[in-house]
Amino acid sequence: MKRLSFLILVVCLAALIVVVVYPRRRSVFKACLVSPEATTETEDMSFKNTKTGTTDTLHVSKRRAIDQSMVRSAALKTVAVLPGAFVEVKLTEQGRKRLAEITRDNVGKRLALIIDREVVVAPKILEERSEGTVWIVGDFTVREADELAARISSGLKQ
Repeated sequence: MKRLSFLILVVCLAALIVVVVYPRRRSVFKACLVSPEATTETEDMSFKNTKTGTTDTLHVSKRRAIDQSMVRSAALKTVAVLPGAFVEVKLTEQGRKRLAEITRDNVGKRLALIIDREVVVAPKILEERSEGTVWIVGDFTVREADELAARISSGLKQ
């Protein structure tokens, strides 16, 4: 019985050390414009295109169009008209205004949505988006979309 109690104590202490010494890292979300050419103002980032199965190199602006401080919430969503699941990102008022400006001024260009230095999607801007909501749509399973939403949410100020 003493051995079992000791073992339980050791496991609890180990778990506490992991939580205190290695706290859960907060994810970082940002959106950056994609340039057709590499410049001193861009950095090359890989993007796995799930539709074609290829990996593309994108020339992503070093300047953030949208950053984590402009995000209000992120949540898993599903709708009948879209296959799979997606992540709905709701922006703050500052984020809504910035998204409207960026999309209005850059129709036809791509906007890379990046989580922890990984390009998740990089859609072409088709029109101005002024409602302050961004959908991250891809070939995501419910679990994958839920994990993306959790990664974005982990970086939000509580």
